Amino acid sequence: MSDQPLITVISDRIEDIYRRWAKGEDVPPALVFRTEGFIEAACLIQAVSVQEVLAVMETLHQQQFKRAMSGCGESPIRIHSTMQRAPVFTSTPQ
Repeated sequence: MSDQPLITVISDRIEDIYRRWAKGEDVPPALVFRTEGFIEAACLIQAVSVQEVLAVMETLHQQQFKRAMSGCGESPIRIHSTMQRAPVFTSTPQ
């Protein structure tokens, strides 16, 4: 078991995602979803607070992108993608 405080582990995971996006790299959606689930579970068992996590997310977002995070949508714990959306083409004939 790691002796790192949970908020440090959360911070490291979010920083990795934001750093990769800032460099223009792809981040697998599964990594983002797992991280969001990990954060939600930590909040549900009250190991960290939503406010702590949002403060960390805001700080890391400012560091990597030099701007504030946009709105959170329906869930306050959502890692907002800054990647360009890939073009989607239909696979069936029209």
